[in-house]
Amino acid sequence: MRRCFIIAFCFIVLSGNGANAVAQAVEVQDEKSPHSLFRDIEHNDLELEVGLELGYLNGYTLYERGGSFLDPYGVSTVYPSPLSKLEFALDVYMLGLSSTLTYEDRLNVSFEIKKNLDRSSGSMKDSDWGYWYLEYDGEAPLLHDLSPRSLDIYSESQASLDAWVLDAKASYTVLKYPQWSCGAGFGLLYQYLDYEISDTEQWYPSYAYYFGSSAGSDTYRGKILIYEITYIIPYLLAEAGVNVAPGLTLSADIGYSPFALGYDRDHHLIGVSGTGSISETDYTGHALRYGVQGRGEFHGDWMWGLRYEYLKIVGDGESYNYSGDGSAYTGKIDQEVESVQKSIHVTIGYCFR
Repeated sequence: MRRCFIIAFCFIVLSGNGANAVAQAVEVQDEKSPHSLFRDIEHNDLELEVGLELGYLNGYTLYERGGSFLDPYGVSTVYPSPLSKLEFALDVYMLGLSSTLTYEDRLNVSFEIKKNLDRSSGSMKDSDWGYWYLEYDGEAPLLHDLSPRSLDIYSESQASLDAWVLDAKASYTVLKYPQWSCGAGFGLLYQYLDYEISDTEQWYPSYAYYFGSSAGSDTYRGKILIYEITYIIPYLLAEAGVNVAPGLTLSADIGYSPFALGYDRDHHLIGVSGTGSISETDYTGHALRYGVQGRGEFHGDWMWGLRYEYLKIVGDGESYNYSGDGSAYTGKIDQEVESVQKSIHVTIGYCFR
């Protein structure tokens, strides 16, 4: 988690220094004369565009655990992988604010912030493999040999989500022609997803295969799990645009991060012991994002935009596990994280020239 904060802090410091440099570069009036931001924009080849966004975010974030396990006493065990997978749905409408500052039609600095409008986010799916294989370890007379690859426990629960997304980027138009342009830059994407999971129904898919009779299902009402995950993704950016008609532009961009960071905390409120469990994991990995969009102008300085975006994040780390009250360390195990996100949004904005 400390690495995430360090990256974010460095980006803020660099952004602040860059903002000071831009402010000094574009100041052309006497220091004692009154002036406004919009007068600066008019006299210094600056454009400021602000917009209101409404969009839809769909996809998932999940983690899988299994493989190398080290208990509190230093004893190492290698388990089948995956042992467990928890998949949290992303299925929410998002409202956002955006701003873009353009200097001499080449240097672009933009920032956007988004928040989900509705908390209901579909379902959380929990899958466990090899449960009977580890529980009985060949000691029980069963109809078939136990397998670490069989899906033994599966559950679905209702997911409630609180989501924040911040995206800041800077780019420079390297090649610019009347009909098309292309550029490159860098950015930082921050996501915070806070889930509350409740009302679970649980099944035992392999029970009849091993034991000869159906186990039925179990139901748990109320809140059973709290899950938080943070992604901090610095990325490189390439973009291109085509002017298809006066006041209408189509563009595409692609971003890649070789050093995506993540941190999650899973608090199971119920468990075998009755007190639940806590796990915390730092991840490192990579991320890929790309988007296509159309932008048009109407009624003078008003604009509209339509954008589709795809994002995939992959990472791994070691999950440190504790008792439900956090008082006892219970070991660490390999863990992987993955998130696939697809979004579409429309923007209405105004450009100050």
